[in-house]
Amino acid sequence: MPTLRSVLTQEKPSVHCTITSRKNTTGKNWPKLSGDSMKPWDDFSLAVLNKSYGHILNLDAPMEDMASALDAQDMLQRAEINGVLDALRLVAWNDRLLRPTLKFAKNHAQLHNGVKLHHETATIENRQFTTLPGGSRLYVHHRILLDDNETKNLVLGLSLPSIKFSARELMENPGRANLFWPLRQLGNICEKSGTRYGYIVTERDLVVCCFHIPAFCTEERRLVVSLKSIPWTLYGESQLTTDLALWWLCMLAMSDRQRRDIVTEAEMVSIAQWEYPLVNGRYSSSKCHSYSGVQFESEPTIKLDHPVQFDHNVQFDEPVQFDHTAQFNHTDQFDHTAQFDHTAQFDYNVQFDPTLPSLTIADDSQLPYQGTTGSTFGSGLDFYNP
Repeated sequence: MPTLRSVLTQEKPSVHCTITSRKNTTGKNWPKLSGDSMKPWDDFSLAVLNKSYGHILNLDAPMEDMASALDAQDMLQRAEINGVLDALRLVAWNDRLLRPTLKFAKNHAQLHNGVKLHHETATIENRQFTTLPGGSRLYVHHRILLDDNETKNLVLGLSLPSIKFSARELMENPGRANLFWPLRQLGNICEKSGTRYGYIVTERDLVVCCFHIPAFCTEERRLVVSLKSIPWTLYGESQLTTDLALWWLCMLAMSDRQRRDIVTEAEMVSIAQWEYPLVNGRYSSSKCHSYSGVQFESEPTIKLDHPVQFDHNVQFDEPVQFDHTAQFNHTDQFDHTAQFDHTAQFDYNVQFDPTLPSLTIADDSQLPYQGTTGSTFGSGLDFYNP
């Protein structure tokens, strides 16, 4: 029985492209994008994916449910892109892989129970493009949505030959405005359809995109896009493949814990963020992922058993336990759960984050006076001095 991860990391046939024209579709009313409004989506990595959704990806998936995805190889055997519409073969592959894998993950995670996922794709045979409501001739090649009373678009996709769009070339030449047209086109359909998640696929790469409104922006319809380019040829369970990336993008959009519309930068929640839920008015010792909702018990990740001295700017972002004599100088900062045993001395600007759920100071720890040395202690801390 295959795992969901193995289905999404299978090797894909290569696709050859013969197109030489770089001319792109343009739109004068599309959202504005430029070199300074494009940034790499660094959190979109295999490490973050494994921590937040690995518990689903490593599940065994019934062979009968995954048969269509595992038999997809014939779709692209000896495929060539000789015209723009031939690139829709890439969308057909994405659709074939996503239908069973998203359905399986949605059911396991119990997301939007009673609401079906709906998939729409443009095809080469009938040359019919999927049309979004809300505007004339607003076309999209791939649309994944929740088929509810109120349509909830999740992810939108475009397919192009690589001669017309390359994220790597765009990052290297951000001043070339003509290279931005496909991103502006994607930003337009995402904005009109109420989702910040979209992608562009070529025979060389899949580029996942997340749009937001820049901070302190007064210019109408100005967007920022975070993007990550994944090579089409990557395969294997140790790789972030195009299929795995697109599945993840859909899971983020399907999350019932976060918004999916285009919001301001201040309202964005990182896909790598974890939360410490409140339980009976106190922060829990377990952490919960902000999108998947998976929970892990927070155990001390650093344990120091001997006298140690910290100087200058030291920051601890995970639960830390200190035994015996520990001395902290200057601007040390402690986040989450910190436990100090025996003699601990805190000097100068030692800061304990306001979100620190519990702080135990035992034995003869020397605490500086707030306002005298500059040390600060967050709210809701418990101090224990027997």
